[in-house]
Order: sequence, then structure tokens, then C-alpha cells
Amino acid sequence: MSTTPKREWPNGLDTFGPDDGTAICALVPGCHEVAVVDGEYVLRFAWDAPDAPELCSLLLWRNLFGWPAQRPYRSIGVEPMVGRAADLSTDEPTACARIAPPGHFRWVLRLSCQRVLRSQGAVDAT
Repeated sequence: MSTTPKREWPNGLDTFGPDDGTAICALVPGCHEVAVVDGEYVLRFAWDAPDAPELCSLLLWRNLFGWPAQRPYRSIGVEPMVGRAADLSTDEPTACARIAPPGHFRWVLRLSCQRVLRSQGAVDAT
């Protein structure tokens, strides 16, 4: 049984509407794969950290000119990551990937894309 408290999905993270001065993000711990769909195009990310698979996470964010205060801009972010903290200064040390004394931390990121031709029901992998 998970001891992680359940949290509501951040309101507005699923909407990329007009610029309204907001920025919102969510960290999804334990996530190793995600697909971004834009019409008929699909971009897939899959990642792993063989030495610390429990640290694999996903950071999603949506910025509609809400950040940073000095020079806000419009963007979305789909960020595979190793760690369970977006800000290293505010979380517990075990939630962060650490570089061992030899100076290495190994992780793997795989990207694939495809075009889904819905009218024909076929998939064209590109």
C-alpha cells in the first residue's frame, strides 16, 4: 500500500488556452514513460535509471506568461527527470539523484515518434 498522499491534479494544467498570466506544474513520481499527442503526431519518451529506478519522475508544466516575473513567456514542458523534487533546495536528500564520488550517474532516455494516419487506420512510424 502506498504511503504517498493522494493529491488533486492541478486545475488548468490540461489547458493551453489564451495567455492569462498563470504558470502551473505537477511532478509525477514513479513515471517512466509518457506520450505527447499533437493531432496525428505522437512523441514518446521512455527513461530509466538502472541504479535508482525509484527516482524516475515526470515534470509537466504549462506557462501562459506567468513565469518568470521579469520576462514571462508562453510554453509547455514535458520533462523526464531523475529525482522527486523540482527544486533541490527544498526537498529531502533521498528524493534527489546524487552523483557518486567517481562522478557518474547513469540514466537512459529513449525518444520515438510516429504519425498516426487515422483516416486509413494505419500507423506510419517515422
